[in-house]
Amino acid sequence: MDTTNGTIRHRGPSLLAVGTVFAGLFVASVVLATVLAGGEHFPSPFAPAAADWFSRHRTAVLVGAFLQFGASIPLGIYTATIVSRMQFFGLRVAGVQIALFGGLSASFFLAVSALIQWVLAQDGIAVSGVPARTLHHLAFATGGFGHVVPLGLLVAGELPGVPVIGEFVADTGVALVIR
Repeated sequence: MDTTNGTIRHRGPSLLAVGTVFAGLFVASVVLATVLAGGEHFPSPFAPAAADWFSRHRTAVLVGAFLQFGASIPLGIYTATIVSRMQFFGLRVAGVQIALFGGLSASFFLAVSALIQWVLAQDGIAVSGVPARTLHHLAFATGGFGHVVPLGLLVAGELPGVPVIGEFVADTGVALVIR
């Protein structure tokens, strides 16, 4: 707690800075992987011969997985900071705990998806048939709806704290989830 000039101030990382780092790493994981794969985006596991993409674009998968894993860390820090700030300012509503659950779950699933992608990029894994398809489905599920649904809970849970956290930060979070 900082009481400079008689005002009570929450001490913690800047939500804008941490959110920007998360968004930058996440977007970079998608864009850079696509660029390194010659314009071919991460395939749907339902596409024919989708697992072949991982063996043809190992570097793209490794770079994308590295950046995606890196993005999961600031998302967890953002979650801890936003929940701490809402509690510091006295919010005693279920939304605080919903934001905590959603943010930590989203961070966890994003990290798991990145680690599965890293496994898929290893020599011989992507050409292993059923195991490769299974891993691809898991990477898709954890990085897709497994990450996005809890991210929506984070944003929904922080909405009761909009006067506390600032409208700009809340609006930015809502815009990211709606995209």
